[in-house]
Amino acid sequence: MMWAKVTIPESALTFNVKIGNNDKTYGEYRVVFVKEDGTVTVLSNGWVGFAAPTSESTQKFVIPDAIKGQKGALVVEHRMNQADTNAELQIKVLKFEGLVAVSSVVFDNASATYKQGERTFKITAKVKPDNATNDKVTYEMAENSAAGVTVDANGNVSVTAEAIGEYHIIAKAVADETKIAEFVLTITADEIEVNEWTNKSQLLNGVSDVKWEIVNGYNSGAGEGVDLSTELATPKVDYSAMKLTNRKVKSTSFIMAMSIRTFPNEVTAEIVVKVITADGTENVIPTISGQKAIADNDPAHDGKIDTYYYDLSAYIGQTVTIELGVAKPCYHAVVTAVRFSGNELNVTEWKNKTAILNTESDAWAVNGTWNAGPGEGVDLQGANSYLSNEFVLGAFNAKFTFGARIFKGQEGDKGWPKVKLVVVANGKENIVKAIGATEDTVEFNKDDIVQTSYDLSAFIGQKVEIRIVCTTEVYHCVIANIAMGAIA
Repeated sequence: MMWAKVTIPESALTFNVKIGNNDKTYGEYRVVFVKEDGTVTVLSNGWVGFAAPTSESTQKFVIPDAIKGQKGALVVEHRMNQADTNAELQIKVLKFEGLVAVSSVVFDNASATYKQGERTFKITAKVKPDNATNDKVTYEMAENSAAGVTVDANGNVSVTAEAIGEYHIIAKAVADETKIAEFVLTITADEIEVNEWTNKSQLLNGVSDVKWEIVNGYNSGAGEGVDLSTELATPKVDYSAMKLTNRKVKSTSFIMAMSIRTFPNEVTAEIVVKVITADGTENVIPTISGQKAIADNDPAHDGKIDTYYYDLSAYIGQTVTIELGVAKPCYHAVVTAVRFSGNELNVTEWKNKTAILNTESDAWAVNGTWNAGPGEGVDLQGANSYLSNEFVLGAFNAKFTFGARIFKGQEGDKGWPKVKLVVVANGKENIVKAIGATEDTVEFNKDDIVQTSYDLSAFIGQKVEIRIVCTTEVYHCVIANIAMGAIA
């Protein structure tokens, strides 16, 4: 027996007893509370039996409301069915456990989009904090939901063939129905473009029904990604790959990023990317950097994930199959994620001041001193004032052109404006010379619009910030138009 003088906390729900692992432990035990007036209360569960050998276990004894806040002795009693001086009860933890309230309800993924059609699937929300006393969640459709989608209390969603539009599903904490989270389901008749798969389940099972398919075979065991293993496939294969069919390449998603890894000291794993066009032509696509897509097998870099980028702009507008396959037999070539990105707005020309500054057509930002008055273009005036915008560059938009002018007779003592083009990539500022120029800057001294072009193909596949910089303080440096196009 062991005991201690205590005051039972008002908030206590249970008294938890954790016993240890000991081959001499057997018998049974219980918990009783003896009030100061001698009244004895046996906590729930009564006598709890156990027999050697036993592993660690915890019993939760419920605290009756009648003894909460009371002073007395809390006693753990141990008894055996037979005499054995070696038997013992190894108690590791004794503690009161109170109510842990729910603070919020969250979805890991709070939305999904599917093409129109009959289907069923399950959604899952969870309460926070993770140790909330009651972690149960129930589900229901939001008020005034349109017909076509239903959900049961366990999160099983049913969609009819007629459903279309946006539907809202509410997850509520059972312990506190004021704590809710919302799941937004979109059913569309349009083509669905999925641009990100970030784990094995998403790659193989799909995001909004869009998934990668295995070619030949792979290592189907547990793991964080799709393991294109020829040696561990069942049966072994000479070539392992995964493919995405019916992929329409768009200006918004022509850059593909592939993340891969392997394991220390394994055979070098290299992935080759192919684009297969509608007529069956296969084209091997190099990485933008020109490096081979090799997973690092250095033991010092265990767990490292390498990401390689590919420019698919040559296929914009086409529907293709994209295949990721091993270059040679290997034990592990794990694809952990695939992402597509591109220019968010397919804008390649800004013809005047209104277009340059129009927030609905991928506006340029003005930094520094400029003349905000009326005019045909953006009039930069301060030294190192500039226009800036961000893009993902591809072959189709790597030629950059802008037109600039001054007003004759107004140069005064400040002289002519000199302009340079700066491309910021990976945090580094790069000055790009105009095509055919030998100097970093171009001087504008004509009372007419002069076009200047730049080759940005060195940055294809990267997200960059482009800056048109007026390097000198002048009265007028008017950027009249901007355009992006393919390198001839």
